[in-house]
Amino acid sequence: MRTIAILNYNIGNLASVKNAFKSIGAEAEIVSEAGEIRRFDKLILPGVGAFENAMRHLEETGAKEAVLDFVANGKDMLGICLGMQLLFDKSYEFGTHLGLGLIAGEVVKFGDSTKLDSADFIDSANPDSAINLTNLDSATSATTSQNPHNFTRKIPHMGWNAIDICRDSPLLRGIPNGAYLYFVHSYYVRAENPADTIASCDYGDRFSAIVGRENVYGIQPHPEKSSSVGLKILKNFVDL
Repeated sequence: MRTIAILNYNIGNLASVKNAFKSIGAEAEIVSEAGEIRRFDKLILPGVGAFENAMRHLEETGAKEAVLDFVANGKDMLGICLGMQLLFDKSYEFGTHLGLGLIAGEVVKFGDSTKLDSADFIDSANPDSAINLTNLDSATSATTSQNPHNFTRKIPHMGWNAIDICRDSPLLRGIPNGAYLYFVHSYYVRAENPADTIASCDYGDRFSAIVGRENVYGIQPHPEKSSSVGLKILKNFVDL
């Protein structure tokens, strides 16, 4: 059985990620000592919070080098939310800060509040305006005709939104184009190389929602909060 480490660097809801893996029959272990991750087959880099604080903690604890060594040894890693943003060269969140540099690109803030003419966003504050969220799986087959409203873009981008699959990837095996995932973020990724974007998303600004380069993957939405679609993505990662 492939062993999975969830890196604890004091940022993120580790328990919910661990429970998500448990629900798909995969055992994941929360690891706080950076040197311990080398004994695992796969690595999860979670994260919720500020880019600068996360990178500082990774650097001060030696976790940055441990993560880079893990990837250099050809093992699979998945960054979730902030963890995905850390994979890139730099972020402009409250200044300019260097990331892990595993995928070329940068992290920038959504523009000022604007009016969206989009049928892809489900307003989490007003579920009746779009799809009945009591059945989350039905969101994966939503069409534009089901949501005639315009939504005011609010920052952070928080709620269910559709992804547009840009290329084939084993990470999205069995996931339909237009599937809905749950997002919570104020900054987004602009991947430098279009080939690194597995799926994009539109929230006024179009951004890289799921990325992959060789054995490094990242997902901006929270798969552990994204019903059966998110769990399927985690299962695909386990099966890589």
